[in-house]
Amino acid sequence: MYPSIVMSRLLLVVASIGSVTQTTIPERVALAERKPVEFIETEDTAPLPIATLAVEAELIVVGRLARLGSYLSQDQTYMYTDYQLTPKQVIVDRAGRLTPGTPGATPQLIVQVLGGELVVDGIPVKVKDSSLINGIEDADLLLFLGTTADNPPKFDLYSGTAGLFQVEPSTQRVKSLLNHPERDDDLQGQTLDQIIQRIQAAQK
Repeated sequence: MYPSIVMSRLLLVVASIGSVTQTTIPERVALAERKPVEFIETEDTAPLPIATLAVEAELIVVGRLARLGSYLSQDQTYMYTDYQLTPKQVIVDRAGRLTPGTPGATPQLIVQVLGGELVVDGIPVKVKDSSLINGIEDADLLLFLGTTADNPPKFDLYSGTAGLFQVEPSTQRVKSLLNHPERDDDLQGQTLDQIIQRIQAAQK
């Protein structure tokens, strides 16, 4: 069980060259007094209007995410988790990564999300994204996605958690998963079908 230790991102000041460098996660684990460790990553993310997300996101899809595994970034300052995306409905596909109705195997679609759980230097570590209000597995999601610089490229949430919405199963109403007091203002309590109509209208 993870103790209730919460550490925000630390900065390591390198006085000799006058620069400020983020500490790595292994360094932060070494500094923690209690093990295992939980870190909170604070992302300053503001909600975006559906009309903005609709014209800027590369892929807009309704689907589900299944966790594949967590890992550290190349510089070891962030932890990410890869999820397998199973699309239910493709709304916009600017890059042509999905071609609904085409026979053959569906390409593997990986979505990279900030946070996760990993053993670092023998210590269990959990990293949580403070901008996310709850979990993203076992739920129907409306996702506005961009692409990463990885080779092959993965998808990531467009504008962070601002591009992540949950579809309530009983009412089909869409709600934002962004931890922000104004997160649902632009949604107006609308259903998925109504939000899709707004997305499609924004493409014209």
